[in-house]
Amino acid sequence: MTDWTPVDLLPGLWLGLLGGFLAAALRRWYDPVPGRVLAVFAAALLILFAPVLFGGRVLLPVDSLRAHVFLQDRPQGDPREDLILLAAPSQAAVREALHQGRWPLWNRRAGAGMPLLADPEAEAFQPLTLLGLPLTLPRAAGFVAALRVLVALVFGFLWLRRLGLGSGLALAGALVWGLGGFLVLGVGGTLANPVALLPFAFYAAVRSVVCPNDPDGRRDAFLLALAVLCLLLDGHPETIVCALGLALLVFLDRLRRQPAGLRRVILLRAGTAVLAAAAVAAPLLLPTLHYLPQTVRGWRHFKVRRGASGFTSASSRRLALPRTESLSAVQYGLHVNALRGYRMAALGNDFPPNLATLYGLEDARIYGPTAPKAYVDFLAPIVVGGPADPLYRQLGVRYLLTRLDARLPAPWKRIFADRTAAVWEQSESLPLLFLATDRPVESVLPRRIEDTWISGLISSPISDPISPHPPLWLGTRVFQDGGWVVLLNGVPRAAVPRLFVTAPLSPGPPGERRFDLLYRPAEFVWGWVIAALGLAMGAAAWVPPPVRSTAPAAPPPPATPG
Repeated sequence: MTDWTPVDLLPGLWLGLLGGFLAAALRRWYDPVPGRVLAVFAAALLILFAPVLFGGRVLLPVDSLRAHVFLQDRPQGDPREDLILLAAPSQAAVREALHQGRWPLWNRRAGAGMPLLADPEAEAFQPLTLLGLPLTLPRAAGFVAALRVLVALVFGFLWLRRLGLGSGLALAGALVWGLGGFLVLGVGGTLANPVALLPFAFYAAVRSVVCPNDPDGRRDAFLLALAVLCLLLDGHPETIVCALGLALLVFLDRLRRQPAGLRRVILLRAGTAVLAAAAVAAPLLLPTLHYLPQTVRGWRHFKVRRGASGFTSASSRRLALPRTESLSAVQYGLHVNALRGYRMAALGNDFPPNLATLYGLEDARIYGPTAPKAYVDFLAPIVVGGPADPLYRQLGVRYLLTRLDARLPAPWKRIFADRTAAVWEQSESLPLLFLATDRPVESVLPRRIEDTWISGLISSPISDPISPHPPLWLGTRVFQDGGWVVLLNGVPRAAVPRLFVTAPLSPGPPGERRFDLLYRPAEFVWGWVIAALGLAMGAAAWVPPPVRSTAPAAPPPPATPG
């Protein structure tokens, strides 16, 4: 257990700063929230979240991992585990990409790689999650949870006030919504975002219908676009549709109360706001809609267990997952062979998939409803074949984590053991890249391995047209979802439609050739084109025109005699 330090105050101070900015912005441009109401909200947040905002505790359910590092006897079906097995690893990958100045497009640590931006659990562009980036991931978990409740409370109060309720009833209704069971008990999960943002959407929908303080409707249209954008960036299509449907019902209910002459103007403003928001969200929506049908989730073969983190998970004072000697041994081995791109795996539940991302490791296994179905089906024989299955070698698995009493056949060799687990190694696993005909013939050593860019030189001779040798192929262990492009000396090569990225090497003279594997999904590129159009639409509709002076021009000064 670590001691408290002043750094543990950062989540609460950051939340207070953002809350003050929100209150000031609402008072300046929209509807003010009375000070006594803000005091009640602050007291509710302190009662619920003081340990994670100011006490240095963690909202993520890491206690179960600390008690059973490899979860050898963990209770099956614990709903809290999805927070640490699905949401946290994906969000850690997003943070790594953003901190390195890259778009969070691809997660190379999960399985053979998978789209990251299209993963709803990653919340790559969700504003509530992005506001937690200044904090570390464990601290950000509690901060984002409290921020969700704050947003629900503030906009719930403003929405009910707009409906005509008094301050007391509006405060009571906001507390019922913001402290309700689903939002509070599920506060650590991604599905809590729409619940927190719905009052914001309701308030924006009601204001966009009529507001005497904004006769031209620009500010209200911008607020509606911002609320719709926040909902669209949640990532889960079902929750997006449900939330937008509820907001639409609120909007139509208020619209029918307006005179017929105003309805067309109101619909035009609201329609422009929604279209602009959808266009700006296109870089996320298009890759998501393209990828989700390829996943286990899209085929309805995966039962997603959604649950709550609960506030009992805040009992931990540690701000990191536990480290063990066996994991350190794997990390050291993979660091030594970094350019080979080897991976790890584990048997059974000794070390769950996806946790490798939190440790900076790459795991050949993958878990979650957004896992690629083709890759999951490819891994299915391993369950039957056990550690002797040749797929371990094909997937580049060099290290296995097992129980201490495990016994593995050759070519596995036990190289390390501590009180928690044993580490086994095989030296014949395939590297990340290799040259092949019908079987691997020589490895390729890349010079750069990044999430979306792998490059290097091929120094092996390439067969010429009169050579008796068969043509060579560049083989990889990178999952092909359709977004990977192969370049040879800067010239695109037609990738073969296979599970992994594979491209033929054209005949030519011997010598070195540069290759590049780039992840450039077309949906992401087209999404930014649409987003630019949406921003232009919003600017044309909401930016006020320059004010022109109507005062008469001053007469010219009289001419002075020369």
